[in-house]
Amino acid sequence: MEPAGLGLFKVYAAIMTALYAFLVLISLAVPFMGLELAAEDTFTCLVMGLFSFPFMLVFAYAFFLPRAKWAWVFGTVLIALGLGSCCFWPICIPLLIKWIDPACRSWFETGPDDGPSLGTDGW
Repeated sequence: MEPAGLGLFKVYAAIMTALYAFLVLISLAVPFMGLELAAEDTFTCLVMGLFSFPFMLVFAYAFFLPRAKWAWVFGTVLIALGLGSCCFWPICIPLLIKWIDPACRSWFETGPDDGPSLGTDGW
């Protein structure tokens, strides 16, 4: 049975994927809406779209993580990215508490470890 932290993480990943997808769509659509924008504004929209696209892909990949130790670390990094904005603190802080719970961590530990090895023993 999946731990509670994993379910919350999937909700968080869905929210972040949708947010970045929205940013990509808006940032690419605004320059073509017929608005009178300065060249800097058009450039800013395109750069925002280019930076949002990789984050959208990374958060979408979170739905396909295997049960491996590196996947738990990958999830921790994604949660830490959300902590960069104080708007996401009410979501990320409780999620991080659930994520570092031994039950959630051991769920990833017991899966097949097909990820890269750093040559260390245990965690």
